[in-house]
Amino acid sequence: MSNPETILRADHETAVTAARNEGVTQGRAAAVERVRGILTSAEAKGREPQALVFALDSDMSVEVAIKALAASPVAASSAPKTPALADRQIAPVPNAPGSEQQDTRGMWNRSLKRAGANVAN
Repeated sequence: MSNPETILRADHETAVTAARNEGVTQGRAAAVERVRGILTSAEAKGREPQALVFALDSDMSVEVAIKALAASPVAASSAPKTPALADRQIAPVPNAPGSEQQDTRGMWNRSLKRAGANVAN
């Protein structure tokens, strides 16, 4: 006797494989959206290292990660501060008339002559 609700093993395996593939595709898309949501949030600005940890090394939801980032201090800028124009010093021009700097060309020529090199003046 045959059960009308019985499916063939091959049809079952095909359906299971299709469902698994669909689940993997949906899972990847959800993971990408989660990471993107954390890393591109306004709260991640200035807290990029912490946002990366939340996005890649935790299972926090986007909402929880954003709340945690908002409660965290913004990192101090490591960029060098540009001095104000009035605070800048003008570097002396090498070998300028009246310059107190030594003539480096003459120093090199003397050193090369001592080493036995043929130097054209």
